[in-house]
Amino acid sequence: MAILINDTTPRIQYTATSGQTVFTVPFEFFENADLKVYKNSTLLTITTNYTVTGAGITGGGSVTLTSGATAGDVITIFRDIAVKRVTDFPTSGPFNISALNNDLDRIVAMVQEREDEITRVVQLSDTDSSASLQLPPVATRASKVLGFDSTGNTIAMQELGNYRGNWASGTAYVLRDLIKDTTNANIYICVAAHTSSGSLPITTNANAAAWALLVDAATATSSSSAAASSASAAASSASAAASSASAAAGSASAASTSASNAATSASNAATSATNASNSASTASTQATNAANSASSASTSATNAANSATSASGSASTATTQASNASSSATSAASSASTATTQASNATSSASAASTSASNAATSASNASSSATAAAAAQSAAETARDQTLTAFDNFDDRYLGTKTSDPTLDNDGNALVAGALYFDSISGVMKVYTGSAWVAAYVSGSGFLATSGGTITGNLVVNSNSASNGIRITQTGAGNALVVEDSANPDASPFVVDASGNVGIGTSSPGTGLTVYSTTSDYQIEAGFSSTFAWKMGRVAATGAFGFTGYNGAATPVVPLTMDLSGNVGIGTTSTTANAKLAVEQGIVARASTAGLVPYLQLYNSNAGTNLKTWRIGGDSGGSLSIETVNDAYSAAS
Repeated sequence: MAILINDTTPRIQYTATSGQTVFTVPFEFFENADLKVYKNSTLLTITTNYTVTGAGITGGGSVTLTSGATAGDVITIFRDIAVKRVTDFPTSGPFNISALNNDLDRIVAMVQEREDEITRVVQLSDTDSSASLQLPPVATRASKVLGFDSTGNTIAMQELGNYRGNWASGTAYVLRDLIKDTTNANIYICVAAHTSSGSLPITTNANAAAWALLVDAATATSSSSAAASSASAAASSASAAASSASAAAGSASAASTSASNAATSASNAATSATNASNSASTASTQATNAANSASSASTSATNAANSATSASGSASTATTQASNASSSATSAASSASTATTQASNATSSASAASTSASNAATSASNASSSATAAAAAQSAAETARDQTLTAFDNFDDRYLGTKTSDPTLDNDGNALVAGALYFDSISGVMKVYTGSAWVAAYVSGSGFLATSGGTITGNLVVNSNSASNGIRITQTGAGNALVVEDSANPDASPFVVDASGNVGIGTSSPGTGLTVYSTTSDYQIEAGFSSTFAWKMGRVAATGAFGFTGYNGAATPVVPLTMDLSGNVGIGTTSTTANAKLAVEQGIVARASTAGLVPYLQLYNSNAGTNLKTWRIGGDSGGSLSIETVNDAYSAAS
């Protein structure tokens, strides 16, 4: 039966609740086996782990687990139809429309699946320019890192970075170069190729944007220092808190003692006041008694003269009693004053006790605040310590320190990471780990020739197979363009090419063109194909004359030609004849090579005056020898 294939993604994913078993399938499928069901990353088996309903129905169906899922389980359901054709239409007869619909439905379902798969792979954006995402061959990408070149194409990268040592001005840096900032020990990676300039630190350098911070050693150092300072502050705060608590305890004890003393003083004052009151009452009673006694004594004195002795005794008694009353009144006044003083003292003691109690509360509050600050400082110190340890551990995994051989694990015993560094103390070389092997991180420049002022102490061989110049020397100053010496500088007889292109052999100051000097040998210039088959010319050292000589396979020269400083010429001889401009050894041959011309030798005297005399010796047309005298070099024979 044909179904409708809706425009849906043939994949659905659920996060299960505790005990959930039923999960909706919101897309069409043809058979139960067309569905794949995963619980987390485990592929489930139909019938054993789940059952299916809704095959061949527009709108989909459901999957029911045979046992409830655990809360948080991820259930993934997608359609995966085998790519095959299950029907074949006959070449004639009735056309099976139902089978055609089924085949078309399956084809559309397969296209939906491919579309879903395509969206799940690495691909270019619709607005991106053309680029290749094809992986390099296995041999090229083995043990490498996948990356992208400057055009965005995929490449296999050898390493994550190339350690170049301490940053230096005037150095050409390229992408992924690693350097150290010596002002703060930070490690940076180059993100834009450039030639360095200016000075450190990197953060204020003109090329700061060309570097990205890799290891923040400066912050780690600051955090470590801050942690130490915080720990010290915490210790100081804790000590201050302990002192404050001790002072508070002392103040509280003093306050308790003062309060006890005040209570005792108040009790004593109350007792003294009671005693004073009692004494005053007694004094009043005694005064009254004294007045009564005086009155009785007066009456007795008046009423009975005979009772004078008795009256006199009674008067004496009254006087004594009055004196006693006066003393009692004085004692009462004194007791009252003492009570007042003791009451004032009690009030002062109570006030002092209140102040001490307030001070004790303040000290206790300060101690609590100091304890809280100490706890916060300790927490900050521990956090800074943890951050410092993490930064150091990350750096320790990247730079392994000094070793005597290539390590196979990092300092924590873990696998090496690509880009790890260590210094080989045996070979004296910084090495970097490529991901599979240790290689030198840099090449020493001690054997390189400086671009200015360098000297080559060994042989120099230049092999060139190019349309351009093999060696090009440009001289814009006053010195020679090229000097070749065979002895210590300066050589008195070097090979020189000056700035004008003049060549000097045996001299450092050539004239125009070619200049050849030699003070030790004859014939300074030689042309031929070997030392025994060659022409030589130059100055003859013994005479100072200029000459030609030739070698034709013999050890000694033949056919010399010599011209002395007076202009005399010798042919076939190395010497010239005085007063003779031409000296010929063995003879002269004159021959006319053109028909009608007569060979001759013409002699004339240039000192004969205006009437020149010329002698001409030659052969005539008949082959006879003739000697002629003519008036000048251009007149006819006479």
